[in-house]
Amino acid sequence: MNTLLVFFSILISYCNCNVSPVGVQYLENIWSDEMMDKIREVFRESTITDMAADDIPASQFDNIGESLPLDPNGRCPAEYTVNKQGTRCVFIGRIDVATEYVKTGGISRQRKSIEGLYSAANPFISKVQNGARREELAEIMAKSPVSGALENTCQEGILRNVVMTMLIMLPGQTVPVHYDIPLFSDLPKANAPAWLQVAYALSGLNKDREIRQVQTITYLTGNASNSNQGGDFVYWLEGPQGPMESFPVVANSAIVTDGVHVAHAVKVWQPESGHSAPKLNKDDQNEIRYIGDSKWQIFINGVGEKVYEESELRMSFISRYICFRDQEEENSYTFQSGQKNATSVLEEMSEALETDLVTGENRKTARDTILTNYLQYPATGGLNYCVLPELVPGTAGSVLKFIFSYIC
Repeated sequence: MNTLLVFFSILISYCNCNVSPVGVQYLENIWSDEMMDKIREVFRESTITDMAADDIPASQFDNIGESLPLDPNGRCPAEYTVNKQGTRCVFIGRIDVATEYVKTGGISRQRKSIEGLYSAANPFISKVQNGARREELAEIMAKSPVSGALENTCQEGILRNVVMTMLIMLPGQTVPVHYDIPLFSDLPKANAPAWLQVAYALSGLNKDREIRQVQTITYLTGNASNSNQGGDFVYWLEGPQGPMESFPVVANSAIVTDGVHVAHAVKVWQPESGHSAPKLNKDDQNEIRYIGDSKWQIFINGVGEKVYEESELRMSFISRYICFRDQEEENSYTFQSGQKNATSVLEEMSEALETDLVTGENRKTARDTILTNYLQYPATGGLNYCVLPELVPGTAGSVLKFIFSYIC
């Protein structure tokens, strides 16, 4: 089959950002078998960690003042996770995503407890760190139709690859609705929590210093003839109030889009398989490794757990690019002039919203004010009633959990 290119050039009216028109491009049959095998080799030689570990900056700016000590067991309360240093509890890196997901049950309308939702929405993702492998993958990308799609999107700009990542989803797992993490020429990525950076981009407060991004999502697994496999890539091109659109998961296909300003998600992978997502705790070190013979194994705090056939996994290779307007913008990003941080962002938002987000004692209130004003998500799943017992303290909550265990 010839390469299929579907391109939508609909303006994103809600993003309020200084970028070119955003679209979604879909391509099929983009790699040779040899190229697919090389990409698969990179996955197999890597240890891939769970998503929660990827969203916390390893710096003093991993919080907005909510930092708490670990409990005696080294754990954190709900809405918090252990920071990269392993010393304190901070808001979950994508607390914006988690809050919406817990309330609604996500795009697949799951009715589960918070623990069940976390396990279902915690796939495995890691960056390609090996320099030689990155160069090899860049050559593969340059020889495929994806290269032309990227140039089409970037138009007259300067295209630079910034990160390559590997994403593995297990049967029963999903990716909740989210926006990708933005980049700014004056705000290093390590200088603010991920959720705050996303809100900053969607606020439009710093649109002149935001660096436009485009990403490719390439699938190594997926069967077009299997209507029950799930795992569809869904997106809202016309904004959170617009219609939901989708593409199926098909091996050797790719999607090219701007994930920073287009809300997107992944439906539950293999929902009819009878497998539930394995129980994963946000405070544990969760990894998946290739163990040979087309098999992968989960490791929790170094201990081997369930083994999966590679054919059971939803595997995608994600490559993110920067599209600089000109050489001046590339230089400003490279040398990171300005050096804003989380406090700087809070100060700007405080002025715009005419409220103090910097010094208030209740950091949840400050966080929720930001999320309410700047982060709109599509209405997806209604009310996830299975989390209600967890909102009730004491004996009453325990009784409700017992009752709800029969229906959730």
